[in-house]
Amino acid sequence: MLKISNFPCEVNRECVLQKLSKALIFQDIPVEIIDVLFKKWWIKVVSFHQWEILIHQWQTNCEKLFLLLSGWVDIFVHERRITQISHMTTLWEIGFINKSETRNATVQVNQKSYFLEFCKDFFEKIPETFQKTFYKNLMLEMSKKLSESNHHIATQLVLEQTPFQVHKLLNW
Repeated sequence: MLKISNFPCEVNRECVLQKLSKALIFQDIPVEIIDVLFKKWWIKVVSFHQWEILIHQWQTNCEKLFLLLSGWVDIFVHERRITQISHMTTLWEIGFINKSETRNATVQVNQKSYFLEFCKDFFEKIPETFQKTFYKNLMLEMSKKLSESNHHIATQLVLEQTPFQVHKLLNW
């Protein structure tokens, strides 16, 4: 059973399951399967206080995936804030799939925030019929995040550089 203590709006498992069923990572995985996974295997609800670091850039331990339930986080690359996230989303890295990769960004909690923490072995316990769906969803989410990142980077380049500098940076 999922333990939730001192948790604001997401007090009961049904509320958490409803949120999870809307998350891209669990798309096409029935709520009943997610509920079984809660009952059989431990999923931690973790909270971080303001200014705590959830993920460090270059960290090699990518065995955990976090799902932001409430609060917001800042994303930093090379100590420069690139975005802020306040909607339910997963926070993970390619290292979750490829162990030779490191974390690409630092995630700092901007206010007390609550997350579901999934260890890699949890996903290996998903029934085989849904493992492909789960990994497909991870790839879709990664693709979406890469596209958003590319758009954000291009916007920042245009805003911060002269046309000549943008041309040179993009090798046009």
